[in-house]
Amino acid sequence: MAKLNLENLTKAYSRKIIPVKQINLEVEDGEFLTLLGPSGCGKSTLLRLIAGLEKPTEGEINIGGKAMKNVAPGNRNIAMVFQSYALYPHMTAEENIATALKIRKTSEAEIAERVKDAAKKLELTKDKDCLSCKPGELSGGQRQRVALARALVRKPEVFLLDEPLSNLDALLREQVRGELKQIFKAQNKPVVYVTHDQTEAMTLSDTVVVLYDGTVQQKGHPEQIYQFPENQFVAGFVGSPQMNLLELKCENKFALLGDYQVPLINIDDTKLPSIENKIQWPEYIVLGIRPEEIKETSLEDEQGIQGKITLVEELGREKLVSLQVDGSDIILRALLGKSTQWNIDDTVRFIIPENCIHWFRWDGSGRNEEGQLINPLHQRDRLNKGR
Repeated sequence: MAKLNLENLTKAYSRKIIPVKQINLEVEDGEFLTLLGPSGCGKSTLLRLIAGLEKPTEGEINIGGKAMKNVAPGNRNIAMVFQSYALYPHMTAEENIATALKIRKTSEAEIAERVKDAAKKLELTKDKDCLSCKPGELSGGQRQRVALARALVRKPEVFLLDEPLSNLDALLREQVRGELKQIFKAQNKPVVYVTHDQTEAMTLSDTVVVLYDGTVQQKGHPEQIYQFPENQFVAGFVGSPQMNLLELKCENKFALLGDYQVPLINIDDTKLPSIENKIQWPEYIVLGIRPEEIKETSLEDEQGIQGKITLVEELGREKLVSLQVDGSDIILRALLGKSTQWNIDDTVRFIIPENCIHWFRWDGSGRNEEGQLINPLHQRDRLNKGR
């Protein structure tokens, strides 16, 4: 078992600069876990702590049940793939792949066999001259494959990947992404992958950990992260186009969306303040709705919300339409089909399905007095609503 376990892991450079705060994570054999978050959230620092390139201020790192506190990076039996590839420019691709094995004084026969096997898995043997080329003679995609092959030949207990696809073009990134999932699934080892690209996180991962400001905002299966975000940060960060997050005034169990009243249903009453056993509805609330959940309806539909189109963005199969809601300056973005010709200043009517709404607390900034992100009032169980 090569299970990776992090307990209360913290890294502080000063009282004000704490990139990693009390992280607790477990990564099982064969599990592909992705650390997802914006730049500066602490994901690369966390990876470096696991690798031993940084020393934690507090907490424990265990690999295969063994504490790594006083274990040097070279003795942790981990393989790391860097964003910059980190290939030796004076060595051929084959020599780069074999470097770690030579340092460990592996036999020449075993080195040759492992290099051949890794090169075949990553399709580096299709071009007969590829393994004999130096990094400067290879394309970005080939250099990335060489860096991955160098990690595979190690047969480590844990794989660490720090944004390995960020230097590839979009088409090549999509191709390599699909291959990565198959390759690491066959290794049956814990994989920790760092990215700020949510598409990579959603397509590659068994588990996604969303980080912000050095703390875990949410951990779960990619579908769970998308369908049931636990706070406003996760709701706004995961999903493309971004979820609409609207700050609305509340009145008589309704949230006022321009001239339309949205019923405050599906909210867990136990999480609302009360006075003398009576629910005290908040003065303001945040309504979250994904652009793809908004549905077009006819102008005669009295249940619909009316608005004017302010912007139309072509996305191929669909159009991303920005709508200004009548009676307000609120802008909603909706993914609508191409069957209708959408033009700026057109008046349209649309429906926000009640079972697709996310409700979040509001305090004017999305954070509480301690500066922590605020959890939602309610998480919807879409399975119970036929979704």
